[in-house]
Amino acid sequence: MTATISSHLLNGTDGTHASDVAVSIVRINADGRDMVFQTATDSGGRLMVELDLSQANPHARYELVIASGASFTEQLFCLVVQLNFTGPNHG
Repeated sequence: MTATISSHLLNGTDGTHASDVAVSIVRINADGRDMVFQTATDSGGRLMVELDLSQANPHARYELVIASGASFTEQLFCLVVQLNFTGPNHG
């Protein structure tokens, strides 16, 4: 089973594409955290990553981290955006 993570990041101040913004997904385990992937948005502010979930625990929790601080230091209001999500069978 695979999953596609895609996004389009924009500069909230002027609407331009947010290029070269660091993005990562971390799997949260009982004994810590594992990096699933780490990348950056392209020149159009876009991100698309295919993940192989064939060995993944369907009850795992994940965290998507968008580290915007390095890209928007002058108009910065948020350093990191974190989104938490779980597999479809998590109760």
